[in-house]
Amino acid sequence: MKATLQQAASDLSTAGFAVSTQVIQGDPRLAIPEHVVLQRFDLLAMGSFRSSRLKSLILGSLTSDLVRACQVPILLC
Repeated sequence: MKATLQQAASDLSTAGFAVSTQVIQGDPRLAIPEHVVLQRFDLLAMGSFRSSRLKSLILGSLTSDLVRACQVPILLC
């Protein structure tokens, strides 16, 4: 995971974006919105993985939960 994160940061930096990365621990539904507030993010960029409708209904959707919980724009890649 860290190698993928470092590669993405490198690609974005090369393209002229200011990038900082951190790996945080905990339930992502709680940890990510909290981190967004504490770090005063302007934007949250995240991947969105498709799953079956049944799986989404049973397990819920992290992406949907974060869209509702975060108070900043979210860029889904």
